Amino acid sequence: MRGNGETIYFSLSMSNHTSMSVNYVKNYALKHNLTKPEDNIFEKISNRVKCVLNKSNYSNNIAKVKLGNALKIKEYFDIKPKLVITSPPYLNLINYTKQNWIKMWLLGFNNNEDNKNLKLDDRHNVMSYEKFMENYLLEISQICTNDTSVILVIGDANNRKIPNYFEHMWKKIRYKMPLKLVEIYSDPINRNKKATSSLGTKSGNATREDKIYVFKLK
Repeated sequence: MRGNGETIYFSLSMSNHTSMSVNYVKNYALKHNLTKPEDNIFEKISNRVKCVLNKSNYSNNIAKVKLGNALKIKEYFDIKPKLVITSPPYLNLINYTKQNWIKMWLLGFNNNEDNKNLKLDDRHNVMSYEKFMENYLLEISQICTNDTSVILVIGDANNRKIPNYFEHMWKKIRYKMPLKLVEIYSDPINRNKKATSSLGTKSGNATREDKIYVFKLK
């Protein structure tokens, strides 16, 4: 909250650091007699971006944002990047509409039926997942140079029959890849380190660790 009573956020300022559900916000506002502000969301986003960039050493750089299919990236990517970093779908782990419910709500998708129809999840069978990853790596390699690093961040799920499934898959497809796997980093999830909020204290069990895979051209 600013000194003049305005908030930098899109809606009411809550009592905690987490984004709360629609009904929680409504009930909290009624309990504390809060009135929702009338704001220009896009103006707030613009102001926030300018504020962050003004503190950065890269504030004068020009960035481009493009929307396209990752499997056809060379068709609309007109530069040779030095770094490609992405987090592909986790196999049978994440429902993206639920994980990004605030974004979906702002876009007008406000109920379970909408989310179900969108089918933005990673519930793919193993064969289709392997084919997607193979095609993506083949495609991204075509815009790489010897100086390019391709980094994939993939979560390793507790409920998988095969731990580190990406590594298991990579052994099968690496021979036809123009990329080589040069480094693997592991970021284990500390089960004893729990996040505390007004919702209580708990830690998730879906992902045992994040794996970071670094690729270079052969």
